[in-house]
Amino acid sequence: MTKQNSIVKILNENKCGSVIFFRPDELVMSIGYYPTLGASFCLYPSIGNPILFIPKLEPLTFIPKHCTIKRYSWGTLGINPWDELSHLMKLELEKLNLIDEPITYIKDIGGSSPSASHGEGIPITLNILENLSNISTSKYKNISDKLITLYDIKSECDIKKIEVVHEVTSVAINTFYKNLKDGITEGELAGIVELEIKKQMDLNEKKHVTGWCYIHSGENTIYSGQYAKSSGKLIKERDVVLMELAICVNGYWSDTTRTGVVGESSIEIEKIFKIINHSQYLAIENMKPGIEMKTIDKIVREYIKSEGYEEYFQHALGHQVGFRYHDPGQGLNPDSSGILKPGMILTVEPGIYNPKFGFGIRIEDNILITKNGYKNLSGK
Repeated sequence: MTKQNSIVKILNENKCGSVIFFRPDELVMSIGYYPTLGASFCLYPSIGNPILFIPKLEPLTFIPKHCTIKRYSWGTLGINPWDELSHLMKLELEKLNLIDEPITYIKDIGGSSPSASHGEGIPITLNILENLSNISTSKYKNISDKLITLYDIKSECDIKKIEVVHEVTSVAINTFYKNLKDGITEGELAGIVELEIKKQMDLNEKKHVTGWCYIHSGENTIYSGQYAKSSGKLIKERDVVLMELAICVNGYWSDTTRTGVVGESSIEIEKIFKIINHSQYLAIENMKPGIEMKTIDKIVREYIKSEGYEEYFQHALGHQVGFRYHDPGQGLNPDSSGILKPGMILTVEPGIYNPKFGFGIRIEDNILITKNGYKNLSGK
């Protein structure tokens, strides 16, 4: 089923005439469009093509071909852009005879990905959304739980674009290992990796490329299961060094982790590496359509417990990824009700963070569920 068919099916089943997508990740998910300013809105009707409303200041870098484009005056002095936007949307609904059908949008999704110019996002307030939904005589209908399921399945087109993200991910991972040495700070190593990511800009249609690299070293890796934050700490010989890496290319995302050692390793480090690598292998080899997500988490958790490290693995095994750094939806954890389906992409990220040994180790890859099994998009 195509993305358009999935959206229209949800609208029809829930007796809604149209849905408004406005968060950057929603726009990527629904129409493959990545906004620059973050003030774009897609009116997706139950009949006809989606209508994309973009500010007149918005560059035309990512404009999709299958949408009707309307421009409005956000950023123009003396004009209330939201009144103008409401008027334009109302005209389109009247043309489609949908003005009397309920409008819907995802009310609360627990955050959003940034737009392409993400130094300062444009606040899309609840009041703005309520005004937009009031253009329908039937006003707003909340079917957020149904709409969020659209994040679960990546189309063939989405997968191709996410594979491009992983081309950049591979460059970043190689750069991390190449520059892993003593005498530089965590921040410096993160900067080296991010510079190589930026160098991929405009190569093979990569119009927007941004990476967030976080480096923990030595005792800082103990906290890698709690937060990601580089520091000015000097990396030393025999340090365990962990890289948490988020990359966005044209609005699509990857989320990976690699861990290395500066110089000579130790028996304790090698033992934990072996456990982490094998636990990830056990998880990935069991990932295929129809398997409960909590079953995959249980396989890993029981193996780590059998090795005596259960108390040092205290986070979920994985989450969905691709339209965001962390996509909404069910993930790999003990309480999950999710079932693996073709087109899903999930992280698999077992980690052991042992304060007794003074280090933590995590490996994270992005796994695509296929018709017959899986594909490791970030495979080593």
